[in-house]
Amino acid sequence: MAKNWEIAQFREKQFWDKIYLEKNIDIKSHQPVGIERGLEFLFKTLNRHRVKLNFLNNKNVADLGCGPTGLAFGLNFLSQNSYLNRTKIFAIDPLIDYYEGYDLLKSNERLSLINKKGENTGLIDNSLDLVFSSNAIDHVEDPQQVIKEVRRILKPSGQFLVSSHVLYRVYSGIAPIFKYIDKNHPHHFSETYLKNLLEKEFERVELTYSATMIEDNADLSFYRISRSATLIQGIKRALSNYVLQTVYFSCE
Repeated sequence: MAKNWEIAQFREKQFWDKIYLEKNIDIKSHQPVGIERGLEFLFKTLNRHRVKLNFLNNKNVADLGCGPTGLAFGLNFLSQNSYLNRTKIFAIDPLIDYYEGYDLLKSNERLSLINKKGENTGLIDNSLDLVFSSNAIDHVEDPQQVIKEVRRILKPSGQFLVSSHVLYRVYSGIAPIFKYIDKNHPHHFSETYLKNLLEKEFERVELTYSATMIEDNADLSFYRISRSATLIQGIKRALSNYVLQTVYFSCE
């Protein structure tokens, strides 16, 4: 597992470098993210988790596996521009120091950058009100340990709001071999498998939304895929539309 995770982390760096350093990505969905797209992603995610923006006021909120432009990117903008009231944001990612080189996220009085794995965040017990994790739980080394860690750092009344790409049920049997096709993800879950992992630590796990890959990102349409720079990239993107969807869970 560890070797596969390390390879995935290396590929993650390569992926973001192409966008933010080389500017060598061939479809619109994989272009540098400005604040407009950052806010669009934030509000889409909040809506699918059934969370109102003002609910985040006076809360300690973490974005676990934030990447260079995850939810923390939009939350930080809103906080700095007085759209959020006294919200403390924690951006957690084992590559956060590396992503600082893109000059997108900078620590400030409301934003803390934490260069830690999700399995061991270093945060104190019962300190957070909400933990978001968007398309990250399948990137970690040990998903169950990450979920345990989230439970530890959440207040008793806190919520874990997690979304992930999952295999459609009919394809769940190919999960062990799918990693050889999609090498950027150490894990490939079915919806049921991920829910079972979450239910080991949380009493209530509710599916709040599910989306096709194209609904989640219109730029993965077959027209855009057909314009990929390489045939292999196009085939992989086309394959994802058939076998994957995105699910959103709320856990308490």
